[in-house]
Amino acid sequence: MNTDFYEGTVVYDHEEKRVKIKFIIGETTYIKAFDSRDSSDGSGRQLVLGETVLLNVSQHDAGVVKIDSFKRAHQRFLAAVINAASGGVATVESAEFPSDLKSLEIKTKDVVKDPRKSHNRAFLDEGEFVDLTIKDYENPSGTEITLADPGTFLERFSIVTKFDEKISALAKLAQPEPWKHRDDKTKQENPVLINYIKYTFSRLYIEKKILYGNTRKNEEVAVWNTGLVSEGLEDIYGLHYRANEQKEYGPKWFFADFIRQSDPRATACDVPELASYFTDYSDIFFDPSRRIEIDTQHIIKDRINRFPAVLRDQPNLISQMLENQKNDISRRIRRNYKTAVPQYHRGRIQLLVPISFSEETLRAKIADAALMLVKHDKAYTAKTILELPHAYNNARLLTKPDSEWL
Repeated sequence: MNTDFYEGTVVYDHEEKRVKIKFIIGETTYIKAFDSRDSSDGSGRQLVLGETVLLNVSQHDAGVVKIDSFKRAHQRFLAAVINAASGGVATVESAEFPSDLKSLEIKTKDVVKDPRKSHNRAFLDEGEFVDLTIKDYENPSGTEITLADPGTFLERFSIVTKFDEKISALAKLAQPEPWKHRDDKTKQENPVLINYIKYTFSRLYIEKKILYGNTRKNEEVAVWNTGLVSEGLEDIYGLHYRANEQKEYGPKWFFADFIRQSDPRATACDVPELASYFTDYSDIFFDPSRRIEIDTQHIIKDRINRFPAVLRDQPNLISQMLENQKNDISRRIRRNYKTAVPQYHRGRIQLLVPISFSEETLRAKIADAALMLVKHDKAYTAKTILELPHAYNNARLLTKPDSEWL
């Protein structure tokens, strides 16, 4: 068996509906599937169509060719959209950029929504995240750009081990609250807390509120404020140490633990700030002077699976049901402003309000789902609904929801 290194290109197999790698050995072209666990730099999970990779390929005596391992030919950067200006150009920033590169302009037409598909997406919102490659540092521009999940920031920043155990310990350290929605039927423990920590970290990362310092033992540390407090009302921080092994494209830190602010290790830095999601407090309250407009056609087309099975083949009934509840929603909020629950999504504050799927739940003021309201000049518009566990997850990022229906 011989092992050699080759250059390959990421392609999409439309018949098998999966991403593969295309490479040439001699005069023979191979298109092979790969296992993301074989990535030698830990970055194989988000390969992009057209991206170049370096392959470690073994050729067996029987003529079988196998990808043993691979790595990216160019580093990928996780960046936040800080200015989604008109004209098809957006400005992005990243703490991963080289020190002499403060920001970068990208063309929104080059952003791929899904690495497995070839169609592009023509817009970006401030607060969204992208993954990109920079090939020319003299005239830097982003290429191979994909939408990115901000929940991956923590894993990109740090080597994370035994995360579930650390989350369980954090749930005990913090003031008690439900970290799993009552309607969540999954087996995962503390899903709300996991989501909260990952997205809080990504926000702090973008706001440059992760602090760095050295302990008395001269250990490099990174510290950030989780926004949670202990039963003794001490702030709880996330703590990272500089990783011992420095891979070319991998994380430079190791996530160690969650600690209280009185922990000696926390004193290596100044007091880290809380994540901030808004500057105008009026955004988190419903404005009764604005009407509610529901895009029932869009909701039925794109979110029909979030309605009960008995309603899914009755679009007219769903449309009428949603329209009929607009006034009821407004009345409920006027009686209790806490009925409208704020969430942070795609760079802006939105409001979650209850909707019911039957006359029985409507009369009993029981929510079956959440309608998401986006504020505009004269009205709030609703284009989607969320299942209650999903809505609670989103709302908890800002604060513990103080509303009976959610």
